[in-house]
Amino acid sequence: MTRFEQQVQNNEINSKNSTFIFEDAYESLRQYLQSFMAENGYKPYSHEAIISYSLENEKLSKSEANKLDQFRKLRNDIRYRGETSNQQKAKLIKQLAKKKLPID
Repeated sequence: MTRFEQQVQNNEINSKNSTFIFEDAYESLRQYLQSFMAENGYKPYSHEAIISYSLENEKLSKSEANKLDQFRKLRNDIRYRGETSNQQKAKLIKQLAKKKLPID
C-alpha cells in the first residue's frame, strides 16, 4: 500500500505524470492481489494468473478482472514497447485501486 499512498493517492493526474501514475497504481493493485495468493500458499508466475485467481476467489468481479486484464496489457506495452498512458486510463486504474486496496 505504501507505493499507492506515496506515488498515486494524493497526486493529481496530468499529461506529464499519467504513465507513472498508471504504472504505480497497477503495481500496487497487482502486489496486493499477489499477497492474497501468497497467504493461500501460491506463487504466481504471471500477471494473468493473479487476475484469474482473484476472480475465482472473489477479490475481483468479472468486470474488474476484465478491466485489470486490459490494464495489464497496457502496462506491458508501457514497460516493453515504450507506450504511454493517457490521463483517462490513469484515472480509471487509480479508481479501481482505491476501491480494492485496504487504505484509508
